[in-house]
Amino acid sequence: TVYGIFILSIYAEPVWWLLGLSLALVAAAVVTRRLIGALWANTLDVLALIEIGLMLLFSFNLGAGRILALWLFIAILLYVVVLYQRRAAALFVPVLVAMLILPILLTRPQVLLVASIALPLAAAGIHSMITRKWNTLLANLPLHKNVLWEWPLLAIGVIYGVTFGLHEIAFMNDYAVSTLAGWLHVQFSVSLELALIALFWYVSAVLARVKWWSLMMVGFVGAALLMPGNPFWVLAWLAPMLALLSLGVSRLAGRDWAAPLYSVTLLAGVVMSVAGHSQGQAGAWVVLLFSVLVYLIGVIEQSPIGLWIAPIFAIWSVFYAGQSGDLYRSSIVALVCAALGIGIGCL
Repeated sequence: TVYGIFILSIYAEPVWWLLGLSLALVAAAVVTRRLIGALWANTLDVLALIEIGLMLLFSFNLGAGRILALWLFIAILLYVVVLYQRRAAALFVPVLVAMLILPILLTRPQVLLVASIALPLAAAGIHSMITRKWNTLLANLPLHKNVLWEWPLLAIGVIYGVTFGLHEIAFMNDYAVSTLAGWLHVQFSVSLELALIALFWYVSAVLARVKWWSLMMVGFVGAALLMPGNPFWVLAWLAPMLALLSLGVSRLAGRDWAAPLYSVTLLAGVVMSVAGHSQGQAGAWVVLLFSVLVYLIGVIEQSPIGLWIAPIFAIWSVFYAGQSGDLYRSSIVALVCAALGIGIGCL
């Protein structure tokens, strides 16, 4: 109360004075918990959270840029403090702060995009340097449970990425360019933005050596592929490239790491085939060649799934050819399939 009266008496901006008091209380709580004990520090923790809440409320008088900087700083500070004190039960606090700032982040989509890219990388760093190390050191203790210390970063990263994607899709027809295109003054579609986020999720999964993180990559790439307006010839190049990339990853790192890429390849092939309906004979030939590639990859991988998927695309190609007036395509495809079957069988 006295501190508040003092701030009002000098006609100062309350946000910055409350920020100083909040930082002092946080530091006092950390030192007290470290040197004296948790019982004495709990009161300081509560007071620090109250002051932080008041400070964040007063911050709405500032501009959007300062509000974002302040709230994100507080979220990072709270996460660092929780990590330092190893208080797994308090990890939700920085998540709550990061969630409350979402309405302001929607006015700064560039910041939202950068956060969507940076958070998976930060999560990979925390997992490699902290989570794996601490869980290994405490593995022999009784009643020990492994803790994912990076889960706030993962949760916020997914939420920010999904929010950014929805924002771009909602305003896609209102703006001539995407957020990244307007920011960097280069041609960059919404699909490429989502693919960029997916790329960083996959890189983060590889760096952290956590396979299930790559599922986020599948989600963002799937959204990018399903965006309306993707050119057919881009998809015609993308699907085979993804198939070859998946095969390379499978040979080098194993099928577990290649499985998400194969699923994305299958979706790209389906989207390409649907888009090929308007391309006439060219679309039919592209789908047919893709079916041959899928079959060959299935043989190399010794995967029955690939061998069964290939005929589906081949039949799809024949259907398109028939619609275009090429009634001989079915006979050609039958002969090619027979030749491939005999050739593969002789190997």
